[in-house]
Amino acid sequence: MLECATGAQVVCHSFANTTKGHARAQTWIARHVSVNTYDTLISMEGTASYGTRFRMYLEEAGYRVVEAPRLLVRGRNKLAKNDAIDAFQIAARTLSKDETELTIPR
Repeated sequence: MLECATGAQVVCHSFANTTKGHARAQTWIARHVSVNTYDTLISMEGTASYGTRFRMYLEEAGYRVVEAPRLLVRGRNKLAKNDAIDAFQIAARTLSKDETELTIPR
């Protein structure tokens, strides 16, 4: 989770892609934001595939969800796969975009 004004990482946590994991994640998000649900923008990968159920769960709770902007990695000097690093990069890429450039999943 990033602070929009500064781009600084506030907190990071992983959850299982299960019904219980979705509930835990939504509770965790609510505990860490200071605005109402509609003013919280969630950017995630897989909103039309493996993340569909979680996306729908969040939307039903009132959150706005967008598909994460794609990361183009070239060359061999890329970081190893890591959920915390990926989450930060997704949030940072989303924060750098104008809201009109973000893909709203359907």
